Amino acid sequence: MSAPTIVGAMIVRNEDLWIEQAVRNIVGFCDVLHIGDNSSTDETREILERVTSDHLHVELRGVPDMGQSHAVVEQYAGADVWVFGVDGDELYDPFGLERLRAELLAGVY
Repeated sequence: MSAPTIVGAMIVRNEDLWIEQAVRNIVGFCDVLHIGDNSSTDETREILERVTSDHLHVELRGVPDMGQSHAVVEQYAGADVWVFGVDGDELYDPFGLERLRAELLAGVY
């Protein structure tokens, strides 16, 4: 049995107060991280571009229509994937996520 892929999915809008820390805390947990910016009018997009520029496994895109927000995870239907949905103002403990990642990859859940 192979280990699942851990896919992070974020849709954000005007989250400039928390987005940098939210992303920094989860970027190491995810094998792939999809971040969709829903037409932010504050500094969210600029912060995301700066914070994610070193991470090749992060995909940053615009999501002008929230009706299409699920499109990034559709491609994983039927695959061995664990999807981690995160809001732009959710701050997770990166050390706790490190332990959870090890358990997920070991097949505990």
